[in-house]
Amino acid sequence: MTNHAFKIIKDGKTLDYRIPGQVSIPNIQNELVNLGFENPKLQQRARHVIGTTEQNGEVYFVKIATSEGISLMTQREAQWNNWFHETTRGNAPFLVPVTIASGYLPNQLFYLVSSKVNGNLLIDYPNTDISRITPNIENMVTMAVFIESLPVSNALPFADTQGKTAQEKALSKTIRWFEAIPDTIRKQFELERLLNFVKDRYLELTPGPRHGDFTPWHMFENGRELTLIDGEHASTEGVKHYDLGYMAQRLFSVLKKPELADAFLTEALKQRSDQEQLRTIMAMRAIGGFLDESLTEKPDFSIHEQFARFLMTW
Repeated sequence: MTNHAFKIIKDGKTLDYRIPGQVSIPNIQNELVNLGFENPKLQQRARHVIGTTEQNGEVYFVKIATSEGISLMTQREAQWNNWFHETTRGNAPFLVPVTIASGYLPNQLFYLVSSKVNGNLLIDYPNTDISRITPNIENMVTMAVFIESLPVSNALPFADTQGKTAQEKALSKTIRWFEAIPDTIRKQFELERLLNFVKDRYLELTPGPRHGDFTPWHMFENGRELTLIDGEHASTEGVKHYDLGYMAQRLFSVLKKPELADAFLTEALKQRSDQEQLRTIMAMRAIGGFLDESLTEKPDFSIHEQFARFLMTW
């Protein structure tokens, strides 16, 4: 099922970045060998072909898009990796993969070869074991706060929104989510109330970079080090607290751990995050959560309704 909320316009062409394409893995392996890599071991997982390859005795991670729209997002991940390292120059409280090589293959699909991350995911979703998340709550908040403290620039603009300011672009994205939700669901759960909550407050948001898909299943733990991966939705012209609000919604509504979300938000306030801006972001993300659920085979909106009530009174 396609959805206008998940499309990008490039050179006047509308592209979907959620629906995977089918590719020939042997052909891709040959292309990597032609680029100077050795022993590529690949498999297709949903939207990407992923695996490992080698060069000069080092093993690297490989990620290859399976459609033109997904290619734009994978290219963004490579740009995010590069921008993060150029901006922080090693002075960050966590790690981000290093891009080794990237570009377009002859089939016009984007490839990314990056440093291989060691360690364990904080959670291997849909597994719900939170034993690695709980002791890392403070570190996770610190990561998000660090990202939004980096300089705002046009290095990584929004790929699929309209508006002149970061605030306008955030609102534009929220409206697209809202409009993509079936009308019956919008009415049943009074989602216009959430949208009006955002419209009344979005101008109070502050510009700041974001990772954009800030979840514990995109974080590896290796000893005391954390690594943040998968920057496909990163932007250097986002709004502050987006990653914090995104994580809170994911912990609450996806992992179905309201107590964990509450602990995360409590730590965010300890680290001097603005509660009212956080509530606005969470309202945006609540709308996004209803949209995600509406696209599942057997939607159950109860936890999303609970999150909406929570943010209104938090």
